[in-house]
Amino acid sequence: RPSLDDVGYALAELDVAMRGIDPQSKAAACVQKDRGWMLYDQGEIERGLLDLTRAYELLRVHDDAPQRMITAGRLAAAYASAREFEQAEQLLNETISYFMASGAVSRLATAYDRLGRAFVAQSKWPEAHDAFEQMRYRATLIGDTVAAAYAHIRLCGVHIEQDVLIAAERDCAIAERTLAAASNYDAEERRILHAYRGRIQLARGNM
Repeated sequence: RPSLDDVGYALAELDVAMRGIDPQSKAAACVQKDRGWMLYDQGEIERGLLDLTRAYELLRVHDDAPQRMITAGRLAAAYASAREFEQAEQLLNETISYFMASGAVSRLATAYDRLGRAFVAQSKWPEAHDAFEQMRYRATLIGDTVAAAYAHIRLCGVHIEQDVLIAAERDCAIAERTLAAASNYDAEERRILHAYRGRIQLARGNM
């Protein structure tokens, strides 16, 4: 993850870039797409939403569907963080439909991951389960074993909430084996996995 100094410098550079271009141009949309995502990542949800919304609308005007769909996914994540789930789900379903129609299958796992997270935030466990199963399936199709492992971690969490501990144990075990053989994965995902294993043991009365 970039340091705060690095992020602050990057945001300052993007601010300078915005001052030097037409605010209605496609270039402005691209700057706002990146600046909005960085702001969101730093916890500035409202400012991030503003930039991402402007970028999304500008890319519609300029008829750049691929970049608009990338922006839509980011915008959906920001909406979900702001608990505006209806807008998030609409955007994610739009991106999924587009990626399927355009053959951009490498982006589907991420889109389903975001959709599943939106459902989890609303405690919609069956819908979350279906989204994470799609995430696992799409990741497996393209040979992305790490993303498939992340999907199993998500499914483990859903099964814990549904009190289906055998299924939770199975998903956590698959994720554990896959990550053990991987060299490049997010350490936070392994921490989540270990926390889920602890919750399973607690639910079984073993702690």
